[in-house]
Amino acid sequence: MRGRAPAGRRRAAGGRHPVGALVPRPGRPAPRGGRRGLVGHAVAVRGDGEQARLRAAAACLCLRRAPAARLRARGDHARERRSGAAIGCLRGRRDGCGHAGRRPGHRGRRAAARGGPVNPPVVVTIAGTDSGGAAGIAADLATFAALGVHGACVVTAVTAQDTTGVHAVHPVPYDVVVAQLDAVLDDLDPVAVKTGMLGTPEVVRLVAERCAGRLLVVDPVMVATSGAVLASEAVVAAYREHLLPVATVATPNEEEHASLGRPDGPGVIVTRGGDVPTTNDHGTGCTYSAALAAHLAHGASLTTAADRAAAYVTQQLVAGKDWTLGRGRGPVAHVHTTPHRGEIA
Repeated sequence: MRGRAPAGRRRAAGGRHPVGALVPRPGRPAPRGGRRGLVGHAVAVRGDGEQARLRAAAACLCLRRAPAARLRARGDHARERRSGAAIGCLRGRRDGCGHAGRRPGHRGRRAAARGGPVNPPVVVTIAGTDSGGAAGIAADLATFAALGVHGACVVTAVTAQDTTGVHAVHPVPYDVVVAQLDAVLDDLDPVAVKTGMLGTPEVVRLVAERCAGRLLVVDPVMVATSGAVLASEAVVAAYREHLLPVATVATPNEEEHASLGRPDGPGVIVTRGGDVPTTNDHGTGCTYSAALAAHLAHGASLTTAADRAAAYVTQQLVAGKDWTLGRGRGPVAHVHTTPHRGEIA
């Protein structure tokens, strides 16, 4: 469901960053080229000296607390709990609510502490469907399963899509999106959230409000591989004003990054070079951001997660490079002959 830059535009500005390079500069995110058949292994954090690298990584990985503070000012306890803010519940047990500052993912850690079975991390994708199975929620859930996390989903739109293009888009009613998100956040308590096609500014604002404080990977899907526009100017503005400021990391391609006005905020993944010779690359952007979210959910640092996600996507591109599925740009491989977790040897 992602638009990809032409082959001649894959190199990042200045040509200085290695494949999958992570440039966590809160003041000015760097642009990133398309990811068509190209994600590779090397990852670097740009900075002068160890302290600069540590500060840059910390700037990307911090869980933003401002949304929680705003909710506290309104006294909205239930909404704060759903938002998963890092400070946990605003009331202590003495207030009678029963929530003692729990954070996202507390259930799995609590089970491990008492010697019970250890649950896999839960990651939820909030995105649209792809009837061709290459991108969107199909790609996200396949990637989550391959990388050892339990995937939940919130469907924002249903698309009629194949290897030749997007033929129809049906937005899911807002109240149904809200009900799905509430069900997942209240019951499964996901450690991380990954976004794809959100469709409307109302949904963008909803995700920003409910998911701030969790690990949040924002893949701002705006244009399909075929060139179909999937986001209006109002949606782009909502990304800039509401969602990017609370994201852990964003993964726009070069065109999307330019459309967003290169805003201040989260880290930005920059990819270049290392081309895999294949036209079966539909869904690489969704797969990369889903793999990034999965590794963050496992506790990897942002640099390590970016490196492993790049390695995983490269492997899947190689696995499906000779496929002949469909009449257009075929899907990146979502099948596995052997278990693989994206580790780099």
